[in-house]
Amino acid sequence: MSETAFVKHLTGLMSCLGMLCVLAMPGSAQAGSHSDLGIDRLRNIYVSPLGDDGNSGSRRFPMKTIQAAVDKARPGWIINVQRGTYRETVLFRGNADSGTAAEPITLRGEPGAKISGQGIRPRGRKGLITIRDASHIVIDGMDLRRYRTPATFLDDATPVGILVYGTGSNITLSNNKIRRIENRSTCTQNNNYCYPGANGIGIYGDTPGGLTDIRLIGNEVVDNTLASSEAVTLNGNIYRFRVEDNYVHDNNNIGFDFIGLEADTCPSCTDDQNRARVGLVRGNRAENNTIASNPWYAGDDGNAGGFYVDGGEYIVFEQNVSTGNDLGIEVASEARGGTSGPVLIASNLIYENRELGLAVGGYNRRVDRPGGGSAEDVWAVNNTFYANRGWGTGVVLQYRANNFVFQNNMVYGQGGRSLSVELAEEPVGAVWDNNAWWGTGAINAIPVTDPNAVLTDPMLTDVAGGDFTPLPGSPLIDTGGYVTDIVSWTDPFWTEVYGAGVIPGAGTGEVNGDAREQGVIDIGAIEQ
Repeated sequence: MSETAFVKHLTGLMSCLGMLCVLAMPGSAQAGSHSDLGIDRLRNIYVSPLGDDGNSGSRRFPMKTIQAAVDKARPGWIINVQRGTYRETVLFRGNADSGTAAEPITLRGEPGAKISGQGIRPRGRKGLITIRDASHIVIDGMDLRRYRTPATFLDDATPVGILVYGTGSNITLSNNKIRRIENRSTCTQNNNYCYPGANGIGIYGDTPGGLTDIRLIGNEVVDNTLASSEAVTLNGNIYRFRVEDNYVHDNNNIGFDFIGLEADTCPSCTDDQNRARVGLVRGNRAENNTIASNPWYAGDDGNAGGFYVDGGEYIVFEQNVSTGNDLGIEVASEARGGTSGPVLIASNLIYENRELGLAVGGYNRRVDRPGGGSAEDVWAVNNTFYANRGWGTGVVLQYRANNFVFQNNMVYGQGGRSLSVELAEEPVGAVWDNNAWWGTGAINAIPVTDPNAVLTDPMLTDVAGGDFTPLPGSPLIDTGGYVTDIVSWTDPFWTEVYGAGVIPGAGTGEVNGDAREQGVIDIGAIEQ
């Protein structure tokens, strides 16, 4: 029964018992009250498919819809979503639905709690969960699925699993699973003005106030139909973010994208504001994200990166794994004359991607065309590249890849060593030093000047089984060159992450999370 019916029943029973019990008095529990029939002492509120929105939200008398609980919640409250399927969209809006720095509002899914968009048609850009102009929110442990557009030629909707936009701060998305978010438009990139999209997680800083202190921790984003968009995107005026321990796989476009300089994202922002900046990307896995089955691309060559920086700056990528994607990692700028960087790529494992391991620089020769941007100050240090194949087996420097540093990396090409690097043009200020080069084919000279190159078999443990640890006696062991730490990134964020504001040039540890040896380190992402 509903809580109101229960309270009426209880009141009648107490009246009949006369002097044997305490009569119901004004102020005793009523539907929606905050007594022991309502919100418990720890300020937990409960939602169940069997509940009633007229209930107070206690465990015994849960509410029915998540939205009703969000509307009721106050700073410090935890909304516990019980097992079951909820067919609704949920909105956190403005100050009314915000927590505080000391007391965030938490939406927490218990095991088996699902939000399904089945039967709900998206309108505009909308999430199954949307956070708009709100702050101090935690979304944890939710399963979000089945939100899609109709299969028409052109539909202006952009379905999103979790959407964050407007002005806000201190937002954490953790341990959520997002799948089957689908834009099923039948138009392609060859049709004018056709840019349908969908996101598993979409973070859009579309105001001059922007979004700050964004955390994506331990989420899984899988099997989404994205058209021209990305599985996980941070786009626009986003300052200070941490993206850690997420698993993004089997989507039909880019895995993780960190975007800047798109004028339509924040038209009122300056270029300095309108970019994802000052962020840590650590311990994530991007796997099997490819446009091979994406009809919007109409048969294009694979170009979906596991990780992509398109106009972002001051970003550290460390201890990530990228495999089975079209591209392992790309740092470029699609904006005409735009720039990505500085970016540090350290101690990542990048293997068996379909086209290439690392691409840096604008992809168009002309600066006045889309893709005419540049990449400045990109450091790739102590990474392992193995058998990335297709049109560039290891590293491709595209146009305007300036001040590029490539040090202490292990590159094992799908072919001879000469196929491990491709240069669209001679880069300005590039440094190649102390890298190990090997290949499955003929052993040829490398097409770059690497004064301390290691040109012998790296002797890895079991590459077929995914173990890239150097064997005893490997030439990678204790042969890494000295790596300069970064002290010129002065934002206080880096002190919070690393202490003393010193960013380790080779990353905080090797790709498996173990500490690097003191003294001379190994070449590649894994310490023996």
